Amino acid sequence: MQLLLFILFMLTMLGVFLGVWIPLTRHLRKRFGFAERLPFDPGPTIRSSWWGSARVNGAFMHHCIRLTEHADGYALRLMWVFGGGVIWVSHEAIVQASIKDRKMPVGRAMLVTDDGLDLKLEGRMRRFVERSLSRPA
Repeated sequence: MQLLLFILFMLTMLGVFLGVWIPLTRHLRKRFGFAERLPFDPGPTIRSSWWGSARVNGAFMHHCIRLTEHADGYALRLMWVFGGGVIWVSHEAIVQASIKDRKMPVGRAMLVTDDGLDLKLEGRMRRFVERSLSRPA
């Protein structure tokens, strides 16, 4: 009987957690400019990065962002457990710069400002983009 009550309690808590987590992550996805899916077909994926970190519209996404490179730009994808979502970044929107920020180490980073998007890529994400920018067209 106690085991049954414990299992029922745990299932109830899981339901409450999911009932809060799913709407919260969907709200935050929209708040930070992520779309559920791209409104167009970006074409075949050239290559994908591993999970990395980026600052997207003021929110620091720690090891939950993945870049997929396409012919005309990059799809910045948020991990599904944090609401999923995608942002399109064109090749023309990427600028190399030096950033001094208290929450990011001093050094080079990629700055992207396109259509109201404020994106800072550093570390593994920056190196991923630099490799594709340095390749001959």
